[in-house]
Order: sequence, then C-alpha cells, then structure tokens
Amino acid sequence: MNLTKWLIGSSMVILISACDGVTGIQQALDGDAATTQIGFQVSQPSSATTALTQAIVSAEDLSLDVAKACIEKIKLKLPDHLSCADVGFVEQSNVRCETETEIEDGVEQQSSEIKISGPFDFDLLTGQSTPSLADIMIPSGSYREIEFDFHGDCGYGEEISLVLEGTATDVDSTPHPFAMYLEYDDDLEIESLTDINVLEDQANQIFATLDLNNWFAEIDWVQCIADGDLVANPSGTVVIDQDISGDGVCNDVYEDILDGIKMALEFEDDDDSSNDDGQTDDSSSDDDDDESSS
Repeated sequence: MNLTKWLIGSSMVILISACDGVTGIQQALDGDAATTQIGFQVSQPSSATTALTQAIVSAEDLSLDVAKACIEKIKLKLPDHLSCADVGFVEQSNVRCETETEIEDGVEQQSSEIKISGPFDFDLLTGQSTPSLADIMIPSGSYREIEFDFHGDCGYGEEISLVLEGTATDVDSTPHPFAMYLEYDDDLEIESLTDINVLEDQANQIFATLDLNNWFAEIDWVQCIADGDLVANPSGTVVIDQDISGDGVCNDVYEDILDGIKMALEFEDDDDSSNDDGQTDDSSSDDDDDESSS
C-alpha cells in the first residue's frame, strides 16, 4: 500500500492511500475516472485516553461514545486554469463540476471545482457516512484543495451540526457523562502545498482525520464541572448546547467551545494565506447558499 500522510497545522491529518503498491504520484488531472472513498473522522488512539485528553489538561481523561458531524457539501478544487471539460468530468447523482471564469487585472482566470452534495451524516469514530461516499468517481490526478461545509441538516436537532457524547474524568478521578450539541455552521478548508492525489485504477481513500487537541483550548470545561460551575441534568449528564448557563469562567462555555473549534479548523498549509493586496482570503463561499442538491 502506498500511503501519503501530512500534518496541516495541529488539528488535521489528511490520509490518502492507494492499493497495489503504487509509488508514482500524478502531477496533473488526466481525465481518467478513479473510484474514491471519502471519509471524515476523529483520531482514536488504541488506549482509553483519546486525542481529546491533552486538549484539556494532561491529568484528565476523556472518552467518546458518539461523535457525529453533518456535512452539507464536499468540494474538491481542480488545479488553476483547468476546466471541467479539460479533465473529462462525467456528472453523477449529486456530484457535479462547475467552472467559473473571472477577469483579474485584464487577464482571464479560470477556476473549477467538483461539488458532492449531501447532507452527509458522518460517524467521526469510523469515518463512514450516511449516505455512503465509498464509490465516488472523480478524475484521477492532483487536487489543490478539499473543503467540508458543516450545516445542521442531518436531524440532530435544529441547526446542530456537531454531536459529541462520552465521559470526562476530572483530576479527582470522578467520571462525568457529557453531551455536546453544537451549532457549528462554517467550512473546513484544507489547502496544502502537497497536492491531494487520486490515482487511476486504484482503491483511493481520502480521510480527513481530526486531531482534537486544540478544540477545547479556550475553556477547561471539565474543571468547570468539577468546580460546580457546570451542573448535570436530572439524568446525571452535563449537556452543553446553546441553552446552557454556566457560572464563573464557564459563563460563556458554549461560545468558548465554538471559538476553539473555529480557531482549530482555520488554517492553510502555506507560508502566507493573504492575497496580493494584503487582504486575508475568506474560505467561506456563498455561491452555494441557494443551491439545492441535484
């Protein structure tokens, strides 16, 4: 198996694998279709201590029983100046390719991307989704960017796009069942100097593996439970959603957690994410707000 792996920032690892011992990497899209499985998951070490532990304090333990994300759309951006026609894209159900042409400084610029429409209910513990993304056919070659659009359309509850349920253990070894229901409505845009490569005639897998080390950097919410600033419901579970009211440093715990996630997922694998006029690029796109799944 040929495995390409690179770390982008400190919150994401992209794993791209292709079977049959392939060692070559294509540098441009060639128009030949390749079967691709796309996944999205949290990292799960083999021990009981998960990747979340170091995000709180080193003495605390946190395990996940449920981790879900609702992804409205997945976008794969083609190399600059290549159109959908250039790569021989063939439209599929809920998968299409769009090419836009803009004039910049009197020069015509072309930008194309493949859009896979959901919503997709991702089990972040396994990386699998409903409906399945196991057999998406896309042109083989190198992609410069992949984007996951979060949105609350998967039936978790009104506008909820992220669900985490499990048990947190505080510094006194007391376990605390918890549930987080988060209305995270933003994009995860992964742009790497090392292209995302899809190889022809291979069983390709593209998995965005979340390392949650920084998700809770803004607030030590487990300590707030131990201090009594966050209180469990009658069933004994601490529920963190937009209706929670905490005390002390956890007064704004919901917003602090959302801010931590947003900062953890905002990155580019580039020396400079600003454009030529000094403005910072906005990774969000509003061109899809009015689109419906085809």
